[in-house]
Amino acid sequence: MTAVAHHESSFDDDPRVARLERDLVRARERLDAIRDIGAVLGSSLNLDRLLAIIVERIADAMHADRATLFLLDDTRAELWAKATHGSGDTAEIRIAVGEGIAGWVAKTGQRLNIKDAYKDVRFSSATDERTGFRTTSLLCQPIRNHRRKIIGVVQVLNKRDGYFTTEDESLLTSLAGHAAISIESSKLFLELSDNNMELVHAQNQLQLRVAEIDLLFRVEQEMNRAIGLVPFLGSLLRHATEAIPSEVGAISVVETGDTRTWVRLAGVDRALLTAPSSSDGILADTVATGVSVALSADYPPKEPSITLSTGIELRTALVVPLELDGERFGAIALANRSGPPGLAAYTPEDIKLLTLLAGRAEAAIVLDQRRREHLKADRLGAIGQALSGVLHDLKT
Repeated sequence: MTAVAHHESSFDDDPRVARLERDLVRARERLDAIRDIGAVLGSSLNLDRLLAIIVERIADAMHADRATLFLLDDTRAELWAKATHGSGDTAEIRIAVGEGIAGWVAKTGQRLNIKDAYKDVRFSSATDERTGFRTTSLLCQPIRNHRRKIIGVVQVLNKRDGYFTTEDESLLTSLAGHAAISIESSKLFLELSDNNMELVHAQNQLQLRVAEIDLLFRVEQEMNRAIGLVPFLGSLLRHATEAIPSEVGAISVVETGDTRTWVRLAGVDRALLTAPSSSDGILADTVATGVSVALSADYPPKEPSITLSTGIELRTALVVPLELDGERFGAIALANRSGPPGLAAYTPEDIKLLTLLAGRAEAAIVLDQRRREHLKADRLGAIGQALSGVLHDLKT
């Protein structure tokens, strides 16, 4: 028993055994750190959150006071990172590729392990001065993606128990590889998200254009089969108040000094209301200026022809002039756009759509004017022929 006890005691006292035990503990710590970081990095695709996780976990695994991860901005040939000041505030720092330790590593692709940073000519104290941190030892490693392209640099500062060793270099290389995979995944996710948003936007714009074309087609069909101008204008205002949700619509036409105004309530299946014309409302103003306007509730618009014929007070309004060959002869208006509080305002898209519908109204009004001119000419011609016949009979 004494011999066995002496044998066990000799193992306990053997410095080689103690060193192996320390190495085993350290190896387990490294393995746990790699596994832990790998699991944590896969938990987020938000780049800012991801970078915060990476620097925190790497600093802990490397027994360092601080870690900084710089990403490479190829377009500006700069490295950028989020740095924490002494006050605890976080700010973005940028350095040129080739500047300082991190810039040198990004430019050359070589690792640097420095015991005293201020004795190395490549070290720049600018970041220390900005952040209030004092760098002593540091280990800096390039981050490469799967194509071996440098996408950033990771550096750990001030090892707590001495200097960074070759084992630390190996560990940081492994951790940088994990970080590269997560960073590239996050960038790919952001790129796909941006592309998807652009695609959704393009799809929405396409749907709007298709809806506009469909609306114009239906308006064109009704213009071709409408019997008379007034029924067509009523149909046009119905489409307008549906396409641009509004409580009421109105059209005013000026012809040889005489103004005619029609009003239609949304959702009411009846003919146009013939409204009293006014010279001091938004319709007359638009005919005078020729400018399309969208009026908000901050400055409530006024249009007596609408208010007097319907009893509706205007909160918001959209007005577009009617013109042909530079000559204005009327205006079309919508009022009181529907929508949730704060969003019931007419938009630039509404102006574009109402302008398109105004073009159909212009065409219909001009055709009606020409039709009436032809009818008048035909009547005058018929009267002239009749008078000629009477005169002929009188002579004979």
